[in-house]
Amino acid sequence: MQKNENIVSNIIQFYIPSIVSFVLGLVSAIVLTHMFAPETYGLLNIFNNTSTLLLAISYLGLDSAYIRFYNEPPKGVTTKDLCYSLLSICSIFLISFGAIITLFFYEPFSERILGITSRLICSLLFFNVFAQLIIRFFLITYRMEMNTKRFSIVTILSQIATKFCVVIAAVLSSKIDIVMVFNTLGILLIALFLLGVYSNNIIPKKKKLIIDHDVIRYGVLEALSPIIIQLNLFFVQQLIKHRFGMEAVGIYSSANYFLTIFGVLQSGFATYWSAYVYGKYKTNQETIKKAHNYLLIAVIFVYGLMILSRGLVYLLIGKGFHESKSFYALVLFYPVLLLLTETTGCGIHIAKKNHISLIINICSVCFNIICALLLSPSLGLKGIAFSYGVSGLFYYSMSSFFGQKFYKTIPTLGRSICGLGILVAMFTISYFFSGFTLYTGIIISILVGIVMFRKELFDVYVLLNRRMKALWKR
Repeated sequence: MQKNENIVSNIIQFYIPSIVSFVLGLVSAIVLTHMFAPETYGLLNIFNNTSTLLLAISYLGLDSAYIRFYNEPPKGVTTKDLCYSLLSICSIFLISFGAIITLFFYEPFSERILGITSRLICSLLFFNVFAQLIIRFFLITYRMEMNTKRFSIVTILSQIATKFCVVIAAVLSSKIDIVMVFNTLGILLIALFLLGVYSNNIIPKKKKLIIDHDVIRYGVLEALSPIIIQLNLFFVQQLIKHRFGMEAVGIYSSANYFLTIFGVLQSGFATYWSAYVYGKYKTNQETIKKAHNYLLIAVIFVYGLMILSRGLVYLLIGKGFHESKSFYALVLFYPVLLLLTETTGCGIHIAKKNHISLIINICSVCFNIICALLLSPSLGLKGIAFSYGVSGLFYYSMSSFFGQKFYKTIPTLGRSICGLGILVAMFTISYFFSGFTLYTGIIISILVGIVMFRKELFDVYVLLNRRMKALWKR
C-alpha cells in the first residue's frame, strides 16, 4: 500500500504543471477564438504545429536517448557530459538547417507550409524551435532528478509566457507578423533566462563533445517515431488547408487545441513515468503493473467529463468556431490512447526494440492518411476527425500487444480490455449521437468504469484523505 501511495503521490506532483497548463490553454483558447478570425487562428496553429514538427526533427531522437541513458550512461561519462553533448549535436543541426532555409529557401518553405511568403515568420519559426529545444533538455534533467519544484516552475513559466504573449498580441493587433513575434518572444525569453542563470544544471565545467555509438544509434532509431507522430497531425492540417481552406483549418484547430491541451496531460504523466520505469523496471514490476489501472480509470473520468462539458466550453469560445463541436470528442480520442500507451507499450523501449515502435507509427499514420482521404470528401471535417481517432486505436492496440511481449505491465488483461471498451463506447456514442442520448451514454460509461475500478478509486481516496489530515495537523 505504501508503494502505491508513493507512486500516486509522485505522479500527482508532476501533474501540477500539467494541470496549470491545461487551465491556461483552455482560457487562452476561449480568449483567442473571440479575438481572432478563424483564418488567423488557423495560421497560428499551423505555425505552432510546424514548430512542433521541426522540434521533433531537431531532437534527432537524442532527447529520448538522454532519458534512456541517464541512469545508465556510457562508461566514464557523467550525466552533464551526456546532456551537453546531445544538446550540442541537436543545436548544431537546427542552426545549420534553419540558416539554410531562412537564407535561401524561405519563399517556397513559408508559402508551401504556411500559405504566406515571409522571411520574418520563417526566422521566428526556427527561433521558436531553438527555444523549445533548450527548455526540453532542462526539463528532462529536472524530471530525471525528480526535482518536481524546478520542473514545475519552468513548465508553468513557459506556458504563461507563451499564452500571455499571444493574448497581448491579440489585444495590440490582429496582424499576423505581430502575433508571430509575440508568440515566439515569450518562449525565447524563458530559454535565455535558463541559459543565463541555470546553465550549470546541464552544462559541465569542462566542456567536451562525446559521441557514443550506442547512444546515437538508440537516438536515431527513436527519432523517426515522434517525427511520424507529428507528421500525422501536420498532414491533417495541410489536407484541410488545401481541400477546405484556411478558415476550415481555424475551425478544426479550435477542437484540435483541446487535443493539444490533453497532450499536456499526457506529457505530465510521461514526465514522471518514463523516468520511474527506466530506473525501477528491474525491481518494481508489480508496482508498475498497478499504475496501469490507476491511469485507465483516470482517463475514463477525464475523457467522459470533457465530452459532458463540451456544451459549456462551446458557450465560451467564439461563435465562428462552433462547427467543431460535432467532432470535438473524436479529435480527443487519439491523445487519450496515446496517454494509456505510456503504461502498456513501455516494454518496447525497455527492450530497446525501437524499430517496432517505428513500424507501428508508420502504419498508424498511413492508416490515418488513407481513411482521411477516403472520408473527407463525403463527411468533411468530421470524417478527418474520425480517421484520426481510429488511427489512435490502431496505434494503442499494436503498441500494447508488442509492449506486453517484452515486459508485462497489465495486471489483468480482461479488466484492461473492458476499460478500453468503455473508451471506445464513448467515442462511438460521440460520433452517432447528440443531446440527451449522448449525455446519458457517457454518464453510464463513467458509472461502469467506477464500478469496475472501485478498488483503485478507494486507494486514491485513502491517499488524499491522509494527505488532507496531514495538512490539517500542520
